[in-house]
Amino acid sequence: MVNIIYEFTLEFCRRYLDGSNSKKKMVFLADSVKESSLKTSYQKLLWAYKNFIVVNDLEIWPAYSLRLRRVKGIAYRPYKCFEMYKPFLSSPEAAANAAICLINQIVSSSRKPKTSLTGEMYYY
Repeated sequence: MVNIIYEFTLEFCRRYLDGSNSKKKMVFLADSVKESSLKTSYQKLLWAYKNFIVVNDLEIWPAYSLRLRRVKGIAYRPYKCFEMYKPFLSSPEAAANAAICLINQIVSSSRKPKTSLTGEMYYY
């Protein structure tokens, strides 16, 4: 899924950001996510997408949104690729929200479950 968010971000930048510093920064962040897969890299890319939404006065879709259900559903398929997420690039709002959802899914899937002394599962 790391390659998917990388390709998605490059296409997002090509479509919706001009030759500004924002475009260079997002491409750099996408590169760092692809190279290191560190949680801080994902957080910075997530912040960049959220900032794009705020600056452009777009709507941040709530987590329970029906619009996000389609994005979330792709992650549970046995095979997933960038082409499956391409329809979400149809507008800046849909693309930014889909990217936020995808990043959140990658970060949450990378957390490893641990068992407490009482046998309860928790994530760190």
